[in-house]
Amino acid sequence: KRARSGSVSERVKISSELEQRGMIDPEQKAILKDLIISGQDNDLQVALDHYEQGDASMLEAMLQNGALSNRAQTEIDLLGDLDLDFLNVNDADINEMTGQNI
Repeated sequence: KRARSGSVSERVKISSELEQRGMIDPEQKAILKDLIISGQDNDLQVALDHYEQGDASMLEAMLQNGALSNRAQTEIDLLGDLDLDFLNVNDADINEMTGQNI
């Protein structure tokens, strides 16, 4: 087994491994990838830590008891921590930039 660094990209590869082994279906793989990328699920992160160290029991238990499917029903907010207020542009800003009255 190759050594893993715990990076997001390495953890996303785990989802592909699990699908190839038939442990999860494509829908569960997508959910798992979203949860890995969001980093919002501490239990999953701990299970992945154990998996990377060669102990798959915690992750397998999560998969068998439907924990992954249950987590899919909760909202995964991938953009929640980003400050996107700078994207708000009002008419006055446009008028000032273009010299046109909109």
